[in-house]
Amino acid sequence: PRALASLRDLPPEASTERAEREFRALLRERPDDARAHAGLAMALEIRAQRRPTLASTLREEAVREATLAQRLDATLAEPYFVLAANACIADDWERCLSLQERALRVNPSNAEMAYGMTLALARLGYLHRAEARARDLLARDPLGRNGSFMLARVLDTLGRHDEARKLLEPLPANAAYARWFNAVWRKDYREALRIARVEIAGPDHPDAHAKQLAPGYIAASEALVDPSRWPRAIAEFEAYEEKTGVANFSGVLAPGARANAAPLIDDLNQVRQRGYSTWDLLLWTKDLAYLRRDPAFQAFLRDNGILAYWRKHGFPPQCRARGDVVSCD
Repeated sequence: PRALASLRDLPPEASTERAEREFRALLRERPDDARAHAGLAMALEIRAQRRPTLASTLREEAVREATLAQRLDATLAEPYFVLAANACIADDWERCLSLQERALRVNPSNAEMAYGMTLALARLGYLHRAEARARDLLARDPLGRNGSFMLARVLDTLGRHDEARKLLEPLPANAAYARWFNAVWRKDYREALRIARVEIAGPDHPDAHAKQLAPGYIAASEALVDPSRWPRAIAEFEAYEEKTGVANFSGVLAPGARANAAPLIDDLNQVRQRGYSTWDLLLWTKDLAYLRRDPAFQAFLRDNGILAYWRKHGFPPQCRARGDVVSCD
Protein backbone atom coordinates (compact mmCIF):
# COMPACT_ATOMS: atom_id res chain seq x y z
CA PRO A 1 0.00 0.00 0.00
CA ARG A 2 2.96 2.41 0.38
CA ALA A 3 3.49 2.66 -3.37
CA LEU A 4 -0.26 2.77 -3.99
CA ALA A 5 -0.70 5.80 -1.71
CA SER A 6 1.60 7.94 -3.88
CA LEU A 7 0.15 7.10 -7.31
CA ARG A 8 -1.10 10.47 -8.59
CA ASP A 9 -1.97 9.19 -12.06
CA LEU A 10 -4.86 7.10 -10.70
CA PRO A 11 -8.07 8.52 -9.17
CA PRO A 12 -7.81 8.82 -5.35
CA GLU A 13 -10.40 6.11 -4.75
CA ALA A 14 -8.21 3.64 -6.71
CA SER A 15 -4.91 4.66 -5.12
CA THR A 16 -4.64 6.77 -1.97
CA GLU A 17 -7.99 5.77 -0.47
CA ARG A 18 -7.39 2.10 -1.23
CA ALA A 19 -3.99 2.34 0.47
CA GLU A 20 -5.62 3.99 3.48
CA ARG A 21 -8.08 1.09 3.80
CA GLU A 22 -5.25 -1.44 3.59
CA PHE A 23 -3.22 0.33 6.28
CA ARG A 24 -6.28 0.47 8.56
CA ALA A 25 -6.86 -3.27 8.06
CA LEU A 26 -3.22 -3.97 8.86
CA LEU A 27 -3.43 -1.91 12.06
CA ARG A 28 -6.47 -3.86 13.23
CA GLU A 29 -4.25 -6.95 13.16
CA ARG A 30 -1.04 -5.26 14.39
CA PRO A 31 -1.91 -2.10 16.34
CA ASP A 32 1.70 -1.46 17.41
CA ASP A 33 3.20 -1.67 13.92
CA ALA A 34 5.13 1.62 13.51
CA ARG A 35 5.43 1.24 9.74
CA ALA A 36 1.70 0.76 9.37
CA HIS A 37 0.99 3.88 11.44
CA ALA A 38 3.56 5.80 9.36
CA GLY A 39 2.03 4.51 6.13
CA LEU A 40 -1.46 5.49 7.25
CA ALA A 41 -0.21 8.97 8.20
CA MET A 42 1.30 9.35 4.72
CA ALA A 43 -1.84 8.09 2.99
CA LEU A 44 -3.98 10.54 4.97
CA GLU A 45 -1.67 13.46 4.11
CA ILE A 46 -1.73 12.62 0.39
CA ARG A 47 -5.49 12.13 0.52
CA ALA A 48 -5.80 15.57 2.14
CA GLN A 49 -3.94 17.03 -0.85
CA ARG A 50 -6.32 15.34 -3.26
CA ARG A 51 -9.56 15.96 -1.31
CA PRO A 52 -9.26 19.61 -0.23
CA THR A 53 -12.76 19.80 1.25
CA LEU A 54 -11.77 17.05 3.73
CA ALA A 55 -8.22 18.27 4.28
CA SER A 56 -8.55 19.66 7.80
CA THR A 57 -10.02 16.48 9.29
CA LEU A 58 -7.65 14.20 7.37
CA ARG A 59 -4.60 16.17 8.46
CA GLU A 60 -5.60 16.07 12.12
CA GLU A 61 -5.63 12.28 11.99
CA ALA A 62 -2.44 12.21 9.90
CA VAL A 63 -0.60 14.18 12.61
CA ARG A 64 -1.89 11.80 15.31
CA GLU A 65 -0.73 8.78 13.33
CA ALA A 66 2.64 10.34 12.54
CA THR A 67 3.23 11.23 16.19
CA LEU A 68 2.35 7.69 17.27
CA ALA A 69 4.62 6.19 14.59
CA GLN A 70 7.50 8.38 15.82
CA ARG A 71 7.02 7.15 19.38
CA LEU A 72 7.15 3.56 18.16
CA ASP A 73 10.10 4.04 15.78
CA ALA A 74 11.98 7.33 15.45
CA THR A 75 13.96 6.10 12.42
CA LEU A 76 11.04 6.24 9.94
CA ALA A 77 10.95 9.04 7.36
CA GLU A 78 7.20 9.33 6.74
CA PRO A 79 6.28 10.86 10.13
CA TYR A 80 8.80 13.66 9.60
CA PHE A 81 7.32 14.34 6.16
CA VAL A 82 3.74 14.48 7.47
CA LEU A 83 4.66 16.74 10.41
CA ALA A 84 6.70 18.94 8.07
CA ALA A 85 3.77 19.34 5.68
CA ASN A 86 1.60 20.57 8.53
CA ALA A 87 4.32 22.93 9.80
CA CYS A 88 4.62 24.44 6.30
CA ILE A 89 0.86 25.02 6.13
CA ALA A 90 1.01 26.67 9.57
CA ASP A 91 3.79 29.05 8.38
CA ASP A 92 6.28 27.52 10.83
CA TRP A 93 9.05 27.64 8.26
CA GLU A 94 11.91 26.75 10.61
CA ARG A 95 10.16 23.55 11.69
CA CYS A 96 8.90 22.90 8.16
CA LEU A 97 12.36 22.85 6.60
CA SER A 98 14.13 21.15 9.51
CA LEU A 99 11.61 18.28 9.44
CA GLN A 100 11.90 18.05 5.64
CA GLU A 101 15.68 17.79 6.01
CA ARG A 102 15.27 15.12 8.67
CA ALA A 103 12.95 13.10 6.43
CA LEU A 104 15.48 13.30 3.59
CA ARG A 105 18.39 12.30 5.83
CA VAL A 106 16.45 9.21 6.90
CA ASN A 107 15.44 8.33 3.34
CA PRO A 108 17.34 10.39 0.75
CA SER A 109 16.01 8.39 -2.20
CA ASN A 110 12.33 8.77 -1.36
CA ALA A 111 10.71 10.82 -4.13
CA GLU A 112 7.83 12.05 -1.94
CA MET A 113 10.28 13.42 0.67
CA ALA A 114 12.38 15.20 -1.96
CA TYR A 115 9.25 16.57 -3.63
CA GLY A 116 8.12 18.06 -0.32
CA MET A 117 11.44 19.80 0.29
CA THR A 118 11.54 21.18 -3.25
CA LEU A 119 8.03 22.59 -2.97
CA ALA A 120 8.72 24.15 0.45
CA LEU A 121 11.77 25.97 -0.91
CA ALA A 122 9.84 27.19 -3.96
CA ARG A 123 7.00 28.45 -1.76
CA LEU A 124 9.53 30.50 0.17
CA GLY A 125 10.71 32.06 -3.11
CA TYR A 126 14.03 30.16 -3.13
CA LEU A 127 13.48 29.09 -6.72
CA HIS A 128 17.10 28.36 -7.63
CA ARG A 129 17.56 26.18 -4.55
CA ALA A 130 14.30 24.45 -5.46
CA GLU A 131 15.61 23.85 -8.98
CA ALA A 132 18.77 22.23 -7.57
CA ARG A 133 16.68 19.98 -5.31
CA ALA A 134 14.40 19.00 -8.20
CA ARG A 135 17.40 18.15 -10.39
CA ASP A 136 18.81 16.00 -7.59
CA LEU A 137 15.44 14.23 -7.28
CA LEU A 138 15.36 13.60 -11.02
CA ALA A 139 18.95 12.28 -10.99
CA ARG A 140 18.15 9.88 -8.13
CA ASP A 141 14.94 8.65 -9.77
CA PRO A 142 15.21 9.34 -13.53
CA LEU A 143 12.30 7.03 -14.38
CA GLY A 144 10.03 8.49 -11.71
CA ARG A 145 7.53 11.25 -12.43
CA ASN A 146 7.88 13.42 -9.33
CA GLY A 147 11.27 14.79 -10.37
CA SER A 148 10.24 15.67 -13.91
CA PHE A 149 7.01 17.31 -12.77
CA MET A 150 8.55 19.31 -9.93
CA LEU A 151 11.49 20.48 -12.03
CA ALA A 152 9.12 21.52 -14.81
CA ARG A 153 6.96 23.48 -12.36
CA VAL A 154 10.01 25.30 -10.99
CA LEU A 155 11.34 26.04 -14.49
CA ASP A 156 7.96 27.44 -15.57
CA THR A 157 7.94 29.58 -12.42
CA LEU A 158 11.39 30.89 -13.38
CA GLY A 159 10.14 31.69 -16.90
CA ARG A 160 12.11 28.91 -18.65
CA HIS A 161 9.13 27.51 -20.48
CA ASP A 162 10.81 25.63 -23.34
CA GLU A 163 12.87 23.63 -20.84
CA ALA A 164 9.75 22.91 -18.82
CA ARG A 165 7.83 21.77 -21.90
CA LYS A 166 10.33 18.98 -22.63
CA LEU A 167 9.82 17.58 -19.15
CA LEU A 168 6.03 17.91 -19.15
CA GLU A 169 5.23 16.37 -22.53
CA PRO A 170 5.92 12.70 -21.59
CA LEU A 171 4.05 12.89 -18.27
CA PRO A 172 0.63 11.22 -17.77
CA ALA A 173 -2.80 12.82 -17.59
CA ASN A 174 -2.40 14.29 -14.10
CA ALA A 175 0.15 16.78 -15.52
CA ALA A 176 -2.44 18.28 -17.91
CA TYR A 177 -2.95 21.46 -15.85
CA ALA A 178 0.80 22.10 -15.89
CA ARG A 179 0.94 21.46 -19.64
CA TRP A 180 -1.94 23.91 -20.11
CA PHE A 181 -0.19 26.74 -18.25
CA ASN A 182 3.07 25.96 -20.03
CA ALA A 183 1.31 26.33 -23.40
CA VAL A 184 -0.19 29.63 -22.21
CA TRP A 185 3.20 30.99 -21.12
CA ARG A 186 4.56 30.05 -24.55
CA LYS A 187 1.55 31.81 -26.12
CA ASP A 188 0.55 28.62 -27.91
CA TYR A 189 -3.12 29.21 -27.18
CA ARG A 190 -4.42 26.65 -29.65
CA GLU A 191 -2.35 23.98 -27.92
CA ALA A 192 -3.78 25.18 -24.61
CA LEU A 193 -7.28 24.74 -26.06
CA ARG A 194 -6.42 21.21 -27.22
CA ILE A 195 -5.11 20.31 -23.74
CA ALA A 196 -8.26 21.70 -22.12
CA ARG A 197 -10.61 19.82 -24.45
CA VAL A 198 -8.74 16.53 -24.78
CA GLU A 199 -6.72 16.11 -21.58
CA ILE A 200 -8.46 18.04 -18.79
CA ALA A 201 -11.98 17.28 -20.05
CA GLY A 202 -11.00 13.79 -21.21
CA PRO A 203 -11.90 10.51 -19.50
CA ASP A 204 -8.39 9.70 -18.25
CA HIS A 205 -7.75 12.63 -15.93
CA PRO A 206 -7.45 11.32 -12.34
CA ASP A 207 -8.37 14.57 -10.58
CA ALA A 208 -11.80 14.40 -8.98
CA HIS A 209 -12.37 18.07 -9.91
CA ALA A 210 -11.24 17.81 -13.55
CA LYS A 211 -14.73 17.55 -15.03
CA GLN A 212 -15.85 20.63 -13.08
CA LEU A 213 -12.68 22.57 -13.93
CA ALA A 214 -12.65 21.70 -17.64
CA PRO A 215 -15.30 24.26 -18.79
CA GLY A 216 -13.27 27.08 -17.23
CA TYR A 217 -10.04 25.94 -18.87
CA ILE A 218 -11.77 25.54 -22.23
CA ALA A 219 -13.39 28.98 -21.95
CA ALA A 220 -10.09 30.60 -20.87
CA SER A 221 -8.30 28.98 -23.82
CA GLU A 222 -10.94 30.31 -26.22
CA ALA A 223 -10.67 33.76 -24.62
CA LEU A 224 -6.89 33.80 -25.06
CA VAL A 225 -7.46 33.16 -28.78
CA ASP A 226 -10.39 35.63 -28.96
CA PRO A 227 -10.40 38.19 -26.08
CA SER A 228 -14.07 39.01 -26.69
CA ARG A 229 -14.85 35.68 -25.03
CA TRP A 230 -13.42 36.61 -21.62
CA PRO A 231 -16.83 37.38 -20.04
CA ARG A 232 -17.92 33.78 -20.64
CA ALA A 233 -14.64 32.47 -19.20
CA ILE A 234 -14.99 34.62 -16.09
CA ALA A 235 -18.56 33.37 -15.66
CA GLU A 236 -17.24 29.79 -15.78
CA PHE A 237 -14.61 30.61 -13.14
CA GLU A 238 -17.25 32.11 -10.86
CA ALA A 239 -19.61 29.15 -11.32
CA TYR A 240 -16.83 26.70 -10.38
CA GLU A 241 -15.78 28.74 -7.35
CA GLU A 242 -19.37 29.06 -6.13
CA LYS A 243 -19.92 25.32 -6.48
CA THR A 244 -16.66 24.12 -4.91
CA GLY A 245 -15.36 26.96 -2.73
CA VAL A 246 -12.01 26.60 -4.53
CA ALA A 247 -10.50 29.24 -6.81
CA ASN A 248 -9.96 28.65 -10.52
CA PHE A 249 -6.28 29.55 -10.95
CA SER A 250 -6.58 30.63 -14.59
CA GLY A 251 -8.24 33.80 -13.30
CA VAL A 252 -4.73 35.27 -13.01
CA LEU A 253 -4.78 35.60 -16.83
CA ALA A 254 -8.06 37.49 -17.17
CA PRO A 255 -8.30 41.13 -18.25
CA GLY A 256 -8.51 43.28 -15.18
CA ALA A 257 -6.54 40.74 -13.13
CA ARG A 258 -4.01 43.44 -12.21
CA ALA A 259 -6.75 45.48 -10.56
CA ASN A 260 -7.90 42.30 -8.82
CA ALA A 261 -4.44 41.31 -7.55
CA ALA A 262 -5.22 41.42 -3.82
CA PRO A 263 -8.01 38.78 -3.86
CA LEU A 264 -5.99 36.68 -6.32
CA ILE A 265 -3.04 36.70 -3.91
CA ASP A 266 -5.38 35.67 -1.11
CA ASP A 267 -6.84 32.85 -3.23
CA LEU A 268 -3.39 31.54 -4.11
CA ASN A 269 -2.29 31.72 -0.50
CA GLN A 270 -5.33 29.65 0.45
CA VAL A 271 -4.16 27.05 -2.06
CA ARG A 272 -0.90 26.84 -0.12
CA GLN A 273 -2.62 26.74 3.25
CA ARG A 274 -4.89 23.94 2.10
CA GLY A 275 -1.84 22.16 0.66
CA TYR A 276 -3.64 20.62 -2.30
CA SER A 277 -1.59 21.70 -5.32
CA THR A 278 1.50 23.55 -6.52
CA TRP A 279 -0.49 26.38 -8.09
CA ASP A 280 0.33 28.84 -5.33
CA LEU A 281 3.70 29.04 -7.15
CA LEU A 282 1.86 31.37 -9.53
CA LEU A 283 2.70 33.99 -6.88
CA TRP A 284 6.36 33.59 -7.87
CA THR A 285 5.91 33.05 -11.62
CA LYS A 286 8.06 35.41 -13.67
CA ASP A 287 5.19 36.06 -16.12
CA LEU A 288 2.92 37.31 -13.31
CA ALA A 289 5.10 40.09 -11.88
CA TYR A 290 1.98 42.23 -11.39
CA LEU A 291 1.06 40.07 -8.39
CA ARG A 292 4.37 40.87 -6.66
CA ARG A 293 4.04 44.59 -7.41
CA ASP A 294 0.70 44.87 -5.64
CA PRO A 295 0.74 46.14 -2.02
CA ALA A 296 -1.10 42.97 -0.99
CA PHE A 297 2.06 41.00 -1.76
CA GLN A 298 3.86 42.88 1.03
CA ALA A 299 1.16 41.75 3.45
CA PHE A 300 1.42 38.20 2.11
CA LEU A 301 5.16 38.12 2.87
CA ARG A 302 4.71 39.63 6.31
CA ASP A 303 1.60 37.79 7.50
CA ASN A 304 2.80 34.34 6.45
CA GLY A 305 6.20 34.58 8.10
CA ILE A 306 8.13 34.59 4.84
CA LEU A 307 9.72 38.01 5.33
CA ALA A 308 10.81 37.11 8.87
CA TYR A 309 12.37 33.90 7.56
CA TRP A 310 14.22 35.82 4.83
CA ARG A 311 15.56 38.38 7.29
CA LYS A 312 17.03 35.54 9.34
CA HIS A 313 18.22 33.22 6.55
CA GLY A 314 18.73 35.46 3.51
CA PHE A 315 16.63 36.83 0.70
CA PRO A 316 16.16 34.94 -2.57
CA PRO A 317 18.20 36.52 -5.38
CA GLN A 318 15.14 37.95 -7.15
CA CYS A 319 14.03 39.92 -4.06
CA ARG A 320 15.51 43.03 -2.42
CA ALA A 321 14.53 44.88 0.76
CA ARG A 322 14.26 48.68 0.67
CA GLY A 323 13.35 49.68 4.17
CA ASP A 324 10.06 48.00 4.99
CA VAL A 325 9.24 47.32 1.33
CA VAL A 326 10.41 44.22 -0.56
CA SER A 327 10.73 44.23 -4.36
CA CYS A 328 10.66 40.85 -6.14
CA ASP A 329 11.25 40.50 -9.88
